[in-house]
Amino acid sequence: MSTNETDTALYRRDFHAWAQQQGALLRRRADGALVNDSALDWSHIADEIESLGRSEESTLSSMIGTIIEHLMKLQASPATDPRRGWMETIFRTRKAVARHLRKNPGLKSMLATMVTEETPDARQTVLYALDLYGKQPRLDVNSLTYSAEQVLGEWYPPDQ
Repeated sequence: MSTNETDTALYRRDFHAWAQQQGALLRRRADGALVNDSALDWSHIADEIESLGRSEESTLSSMIGTIIEHLMKLQASPATDPRRGWMETIFRTRKAVARHLRKNPGLKSMLATMVTEETPDARQTVLYALDLYGKQPRLDVNSLTYSAEQVLGEWYPPDQ
């Protein structure tokens, strides 16, 4: 069995051990040590790096969805008691988004698309939650849309 086949088997059998091994090899190579390039599992290394990027996108998209959901609850729900909690969640999540974007500024160009993509799921979640508590929305949830600036800025819907 070649080294590459061994690396692939380790990748499938014990991802953590594979990652530690490949990381050590990459660090040795970066430090100038001679490393047999065939010992590096280039294909899976590339896959994992791309996966990290997708994970950062997914994390940001999920946070944006949370903000949109709570903005919609503020606008559509007749309930009064949980409103401060929704506002706190929005505030906290906006701060988390800002931190995430500082660490991943390349994601900024995707914000408007993420807001558009997360909106339908947020609508479904809000309608489900209202129904679960036996509440009728104060307005048509399907008509609610937000800009990236509204979602990520300091904007809150006006009390109705």
